[in-house]
Amino acid sequence: MKNFNRDDAFSMSINDPENIDEFSKIIDSIVIGDELYIFKTKSVFRMLTAESIDPDWSALDTKHSYEKISDFGTESEYISRCILQAEKLLPVITKTEKFKSNVLEDLWELNLKLLNCRNVVCDLDSHYSTLIPKCNQIILDNESSNVLPPLPKIPELEEKVRVFLTNSKLVLIALFKFLAKFYPLPIGDRGESHFNKHVKWFETNIGSEHNISKLLKADLEWIRLLSECRNAIEHSGKGQKIDVVNFTLKPGNKFSPPNWTYDLTKKLGFKKGPHDLLNDLDVLCSNMLHLVEDLILLVTQDKLVNHPLIAVYKVDEAKINKECLINYDITIKSNLSVGL
Repeated sequence: MKNFNRDDAFSMSINDPENIDEFSKIIDSIVIGDELYIFKTKSVFRMLTAESIDPDWSALDTKHSYEKISDFGTESEYISRCILQAEKLLPVITKTEKFKSNVLEDLWELNLKLLNCRNVVCDLDSHYSTLIPKCNQIILDNESSNVLPPLPKIPELEEKVRVFLTNSKLVLIALFKFLAKFYPLPIGDRGESHFNKHVKWFETNIGSEHNISKLLKADLEWIRLLSECRNAIEHSGKGQKIDVVNFTLKPGNKFSPPNWTYDLTKKLGFKKGPHDLLNDLDVLCSNMLHLVEDLILLVTQDKLVNHPLIAVYKVDEAKINKECLINYDITIKSNLSVGL
């Protein structure tokens, strides 16, 4: 048996244990906190060194390994336009390695929660694709019958919505905590989800015409909608309630896909629905992605506005790597005058 020394250099193949025939390309590797993450086009993995598995050195033959963190990889904008975009831009505005590490670690936690939201959307989309044809076929097969069999349902649908809303509110809280690392925004634990007050602070302290203030004000309506929907599903009551409905039979032997109604009259003064559930969650997920990307960009631009040498530039559409959809990068200012 070959002797194993933890301190020896080593190499390994990173393969998906759930899909052994999938051989996607490694695009990047980043140290976040004390851990190394491997970003492939279709997945993300975390390295498990022997020391991380056995920090007390209780079993000297403990081997290195790895584990899959996400089924989304660099081909997904939910990876490339979040943590990988941040890793490109933020080092130039973080003054110390410790601060940079702290910011990236927090953004990665934010990114993982956003991926939880995206997982729910993709799961619902998969169920829609499977169950809508089945519902149509059930109705077609029973045209001459007096009775329709029950329609198939998406299992644990309300719990999926709960997971989406819980993680989305955590994404929003983390975003404002990210801003608080670069601006003196007062954000304590008890007031961390007072999003309207956070937006007001930016308007008052950096100006209502500042790009960050304008973005936050424009997005405040859906930000508060998400936040209050999460409160309603966790603390249901009068004027604060979410109703989620699965596949349902309708008059005329028709059916409707899942929908939801949200009554937010207690805090926001309105009740809306029924709306198509998948469409709404997909739009809200996309809104969060764009807000994350835009705030990373705007903070970087703001902190570099007076820098004598470097600036942010938008990558030309034709030059964007389709295997890693990063839209922005850093360049020398003189390059901007002649075009890249």
